Amino acid sequence: MTDGTDAKAVDRLRQALAKEGAKLKLIAPKIGKMANGLVPDQTVEGAPSVLFDAVVLLPSEAGAKDLTAMAAAVNWVRDAFGHLKAIGFNEAAASLLDKAGIAPDDKLGVIFFEAGRGLESFIATAKKHKVWDREKLVHPPR
Repeated sequence: MTDGTDAKAVDRLRQALAKEGAKLKLIAPKIGKMANGLVPDQTVEGAPSVLFDAVVLLPSEAGAKDLTAMAAAVNWVRDAFGHLKAIGFNEAAASLLDKAGIAPDDKLGVIFFEAGRGLESFIATAKKHKVWDREKLVHPPR
């Protein structure tokens, strides 16, 4: 998340995940209370995506622009993809995915959701723990 992330969207996500018995951790470029009132649990540099079962990218438009210029954030997303994590994202995050060389694709677990649309698909994918259909892209046969 970033300054300007939609706090209501984060709350909807938190509630949906809680119904599944999952917990949401907020990761941001910096620690401390953000302009939107949200408080991150960790920073991008301090909590690599490999630590999480699935990831969601919900930056604001301005925040996404900042993240695309931050090597740690781009690599954070690449690592999530490489470790076969389900990746949910909002419209603003599309530029970050593009910078990371990742194309949105529901079948490969890179799922667009916004305003509640697509959230069920993301959760169903995340419950599988890994997106095995992506394995051949990440580790092609030798």
